[in-house]
Amino acid sequence: FQIEMALKHSLPIIIHTRNAYPEMFDILSGYKSKAIRGVFHSYDQNIDIYKKMSIFEGFYFGIGGVVTFKKSTISQSVGEIPLEKIVLETDAPYLTPSPYRGKRNEPSYLGYIAQKIAEIKNMSLGQVEQTTHANSIELFNIER
Repeated sequence: FQIEMALKHSLPIIIHTRNAYPEMFDILSGYKSKAIRGVFHSYDQNIDIYKKMSIFEGFYFGIGGVVTFKKSTISQSVGEIPLEKIVLETDAPYLTPSPYRGKRNEPSYLGYIAQKIAEIKNMSLGQVEQTTHANSIELFNIER
């Protein structure tokens, strides 16, 4: 129902999947030919899951504080995801990036996520900020 409403009103959908990837793929596959768009919120999966999810061209991958964790494996996926398909997320009040891990998350910490993505992708922080900002504007259809 929510997907149908999003399509009807030309709105993005936000999908947060945990331990239900086969079911999510089954549901979204029925909409592949439609203009469905959105974000895979709090994305933290391996490269194989990314490759499966990337067939949904209208979707972005929401990268949050987990990318800054020392034992996180999401860095490998972030290295493969085109920057043009990434949006920055806080998931506040949870998943606070290092060096504030364990404290309440807030939007002012997005810079730590952007910096980590810049390191992973070997590009400037400015490029990450500019591109992910443009991605958010596109995703949410915000008029400039």
